[in-house]
Amino acid sequence: MSRFADKDCEGFTYGVSKDKRHRSNKSQAHSHDVKYHLIFGEDIMEDIIWSAGFIDGEGCIHIHKMTRKDKCYYGLVLHVYNTNHEAILKLRDTFKCGSIQEGKTSTDKSIWTYVATSAEAATILAKIKPYSIVKQMQIELALKFQSTVIYGGHIPEGYM
Repeated sequence: MSRFADKDCEGFTYGVSKDKRHRSNKSQAHSHDVKYHLIFGEDIMEDIIWSAGFIDGEGCIHIHKMTRKDKCYYGLVLHVYNTNHEAILKLRDTFKCGSIQEGKTSTDKSIWTYVATSAEAATILAKIKPYSIVKQMQIELALKFQSTVIYGGHIPEGYM
């Protein structure tokens, strides 16, 4: 059994607010807990919950505009930045997708960026959505955007 199974989901996931929106998310999160626990087991469930908090704090969800051959396209992108390489590796290992890039901070310290795009980003966001607190609205908008994609994982400019 997951170490979260005997805890109140509201106390663990949504304890910062008692408004009706969060209470409705409580039952949604609990059914999601049970579903993922049965499918993935307790270790991956804990990693997904950890990932939701990590992405809430360190992640950036955005729609990226790209230009190719004089045409513009839009695509979903998830970036997560951190100076702790192990945390970024754990994120990639949890979802088995995405890439990691290394860079430098202004003080010449190593910083790693986890990047997932299009369908991979949407899959990750859908899995963490019930456990996200800070980026709940951004995740909903990102998933709505991704559901409209019709061409090679991106939306051509002028289509929307």
